[in-house]
Amino acid sequence: MIHHLQCEVLESKPLPGGHHWLVLHAPRLAAQARPGQFLYCAPGHPHESAPLLRRPLSIAGLKRNAATGLPENIELAFRLVGPGTRMLAQRKPKEMIDCLGPLGNGFTIVENSVPLLVAGGIGIAPLRWLALDLAEKGTETYLLAGAKSIEAFPFPVVQRGNGLKLSELEALGVHTEFANEADGQLVTDLLAKLLQKISSEGRPTQVYAVGPRAMIKALAGLLPEEVLCQVSLEERMACGVGACRSCVVAMHNPTRTGYSYRRVCKDGPVFDLRDIAWELEREDD
Repeated sequence: MIHHLQCEVLESKPLPGGHHWLVLHAPRLAAQARPGQFLYCAPGHPHESAPLLRRPLSIAGLKRNAATGLPENIELAFRLVGPGTRMLAQRKPKEMIDCLGPLGNGFTIVENSVPLLVAGGIGIAPLRWLALDLAEKGTETYLLAGAKSIEAFPFPVVQRGNGLKLSELEALGVHTEFANEADGQLVTDLLAKLLQKISSEGRPTQVYAVGPRAMIKALAGLLPEEVLCQVSLEERMACGVGACRSCVVAMHNPTRTGYSYRRVCKDGPVFDLRDIAWELEREDD
């Protein structure tokens, strides 16, 4: 069920690299949401001059009520890219944000496989929640993240031994590595090494990836056929609920020649990596 609610801002603060953090009090949304879904948020207050379209914000985590243990608050992390996201970042505690959600189809957890999460830049937001959810269930989880620099990444990165780690998730038992592009390292470089290690141990792997289109497209050529991969795509949206079809992406059609088109907001944002018609994707996507 999709809810249309006014959600109270509990926390609002800047994050490194031009990103922002919001926590909303939204028990009805939190009760239904699952990793990979998003909220569609109106930038302005009612009757305030603001951009017409809502902004899709990936859910980065949930907070539970200490007394009941039920999910109550929704955590959002997003990059400031224009007037809409900047207006949302200006919302202060006790103010309200008009939200639709939870929207989209989230990740499907594949049992009896090693979850390997791959995040590029702010793609860490939905994968942070997935990693937290898997860690809470006691699942051994690997997360690889990368950005143009440590300063451009929204969450804390620390040096440990010979590598860079995400301190928050490491503290919860998630195995993390960070690729600093400023040092000439890409997250796909880390992925190739880790896949080889897991494969040598005879364990099946399920990859979950979110990041720039170029990174996800590179995975299509990098991953062996036997490695399954779910990816979350970003597209500009108008309605957010599948009615306007402005966010379609081409998919291979297994039943006939040509392609079919799927809506990122309604049918996604999570798709199978190899269903996407990468030959139709522009190099600058």
